[in-house]
Amino acid sequence: MFFHTFTQLQGPIAEFHGWEVFAYYINNLENYFADYLWQVRTAYGLIIGCILVMLVLYVLFFLMIKKTTKYKKEYKKLEENFREPLYNIMILPDPPSAMEIEEMLGCRIDELKQYNPQMFTQLISSLRMELCEILYLPNIQLVCGITGVTDYIERCLVGQKRVFEILQMVVNLNIRISEGELAIYLNHHNPNIRLMARLAYTTCTENEPYQFLEEDLNQKMPLWRPMLTHRLFGWLQECGRPMPSFLTIAESLKNDQAAAFLIEEVAYWGSETEKNELSKFFLAPRYSSRLAAMRATAQLARQENEQALIDSYDHQPESIKREILKTILAINSGKQVDFFERVYNITSSKETQEQAMTCMYLYGSEGRRRFEIIRSQTQIGDEHRVLLDQIDATNLLKQLQQYS
Repeated sequence: MFFHTFTQLQGPIAEFHGWEVFAYYINNLENYFADYLWQVRTAYGLIIGCILVMLVLYVLFFLMIKKTTKYKKEYKKLEENFREPLYNIMILPDPPSAMEIEEMLGCRIDELKQYNPQMFTQLISSLRMELCEILYLPNIQLVCGITGVTDYIERCLVGQKRVFEILQMVVNLNIRISEGELAIYLNHHNPNIRLMARLAYTTCTENEPYQFLEEDLNQKMPLWRPMLTHRLFGWLQECGRPMPSFLTIAESLKNDQAAAFLIEEVAYWGSETEKNELSKFFLAPRYSSRLAAMRATAQLARQENEQALIDSYDHQPESIKREILKTILAINSGKQVDFFERVYNITSSKETQEQAMTCMYLYGSEGRRRFEIIRSQTQIGDEHRVLLDQIDATNLLKQLQQYS
């Protein structure tokens, strides 16, 4: 309790207790400024208020700097002790025993509980980024369990702290947490949190992992969604989990961009049946689906789809015709030199002509030989000869740059 004593020259002693001390000083200030105009009093009040706010901000800033510095020192120490051991555990092909883990860590597993799990979360996330080329790390769930990261993530979700960041960690680390912790976020009003929670749910459940996939893909997709979904599909396949029916879902989607994305995913994670069915999208109503099917075919270099590409050529707009030429070059069966020459002779588009001759130039020794025969013909005009010379010079320059 506040206590203050004021001694007067004559008379009794005045004693103030508690908030009376503050009231005394406030009354003194009011009496001091009583004769000033209200504008002057207001200005003084603003100055004093600003000084007090600056003092508070300075104290808060100082405490924040002190806390951050302390955290960095502790994290650096933890990183020095456990970065290499955790890395070695994560890249092991088989789960190690408790004795092997303690030997690699240089301490007992129980002793890890004395460290801040947030620091382990940061460290393991950093290690996962270093190992991003490896889709499936069989021991990362074990590492997150013994370091308390899994429990920390679940506590944050229950307490609704740093929700989007925590959900992003779950997706990036590909760890399994309790489905109940994700339940309240699966239909969250924030679309980013909702999408991230549903990606995490796909990782954490085996009952019906794709129940939200079609609904989400019909929504406007943020830029990070296709990248994370592609990586998630790879992780699911590495785990031996069943994959969704890419082409079936693509046909039912209203979002053209999402449908094209799923069709292209067939090249990476699709079944053999779906890879064989790519040709039925070469004349799909949506041009984006046609392009996606051709790019997937080029990625797979499937000769089985080559004739279907050629058959669809005359029914395509010019931009897709050029994509067909690129796809046939990627398949590189060596049987379509005549097709490139036919396109060159009949097309009315200069861009398509250039693409056809570029593909012929790069189409193995037979394509290069036919290219030189056409260039040496006397009946071709100067404009066509200049075009062929430019294609030759451009590709020679690219070859020189590759070997330099």
